[in-house]
Amino acid sequence: MSLRLWLVRHGQSTWNAEGRIQGWADPPLSVHGRWQAEQVAGRLAAVELAAIYTSTQQRAVQTAQAIGAASGLTPIPDERFKEHGMGEATGHDWKWMIASWPQLQEIASRGENIRPHIPGAEPLPVFNRRMHAAFAELQEKHPTGDVVVVSHGGTFRAYLAFLLGVDEKRDPGLRFGNASLTLVEFIAPGWTDIRFINETCHLRDGKE
Repeated sequence: MSLRLWLVRHGQSTWNAEGRIQGWADPPLSVHGRWQAEQVAGRLAAVELAAIYTSTQQRAVQTAQAIGAASGLTPIPDERFKEHGMGEATGHDWKWMIASWPQLQEIASRGENIRPHIPGAEPLPVFNRRMHAAFAELQEKHPTGDVVVVSHGGTFRAYLAFLLGVDEKRDPGLRFGNASLTLVEFIAPGWTDIRFINETCHLRDGKE
């Protein structure tokens, strides 16, 4: 039996709804985000989960709690799964960020990761170390079974880039919608299958 990691991006937060960059800020789920959390919880209710891990930021915790209620499990918080700190961009939108630091547009056009160039942002090596350590420890604890990790778009983008062998200085071109599912299966040492990325069929009832 293999380990299957169900990566769940949190539901829509109040800041997501406003188009604001969050990073380490801690807005809660919006009304729509709570609905999204219930939908992804219903999707995962059919899976016999061994554990649920979550970022400590409340938008992730609230999503994990919905999944836990449907599966009978108590989510395990781990701050190492929190979002990449976005420094001075926190609270603003992407248009403001590009207007403030126009060089970011050129950096992005070259396919580079813009996050290291945002003033005050969490250093990329620090972010990657904590994120990789959390996933490595999870794999040691759960060599088999189905495990959920509720976290953030930046966290999953960096983790999938690592699994795909994309240099951390490059933008892997991966995006994760609110309450989306990504499934990674660790079949054997050196054999990892990414089954699907950013899957949202559980949200398709006309509201998305």
